[in-house]
Amino acid sequence: MLNYSAVKISGPETYRLADMEGVLRDLSWTVDLCDQILRRMRRGPRGSTTELEAMQAAALIRYGRCFKGGVRTAFILNEDWITKLPPDLQAAHRDFEILRDKHIAHSVNDWELNIPVAVLHRDSEKETVEVVNVSVKHHRILTIGDDSIEELRKLADTLMRMIKAQFEEERQRVLNIAKQIPVEELEQRLSAPEARPGTKPLDDPRGR
Repeated sequence: MLNYSAVKISGPETYRLADMEGVLRDLSWTVDLCDQILRRMRRGPRGSTTELEAMQAAALIRYGRCFKGGVRTAFILNEDWITKLPPDLQAAHRDFEILRDKHIAHSVNDWELNIPVAVLHRDSEKETVEVVNVSVKHHRILTIGDDSIEELRKLADTLMRMIKAQFEEERQRVLNIAKQIPVEELEQRLSAPEARPGTKPLDDPRGR
């Protein structure tokens, strides 16, 4: 009977592999969510657009995480990766980056307008006009079209495929390093508690 055990390996030589996995997961999640959005959009309008708007915002936020780093410092999708894309996908990336930063994450551009207005009452008999109320007109672009979602999906999928080629090379490199660690030392690590997400305060960066 074959018996396998997973033992944590750490150190700076493993950071790039770990960060590449994180980026690949984000891109894969983006592709999957875009598929769900497209299926929903093609069923036609049904009820509130809140769910669709939330799904599109989530896809753009998760895609944007791949370029912001955070604790992922050993591998980030930087400008070098974008310049390897075809011109149409480079342009799409710029648009999605602006959409995320200037509309989803922050209210900056005219995709959201809040305009104070004075409500006038005209009395035809008295021939008078007076202000009777003040309100705010809210105008907002709720969702982007299915062609844009298809473009976001293609963009995330293309980057994912590009990274996977390097991921396999990096995995092989780390495998060679792991084989140099004495088996006795690795077996001792089996008794160490397994790392679990969400055990630290929300503002406490995770450790390596």
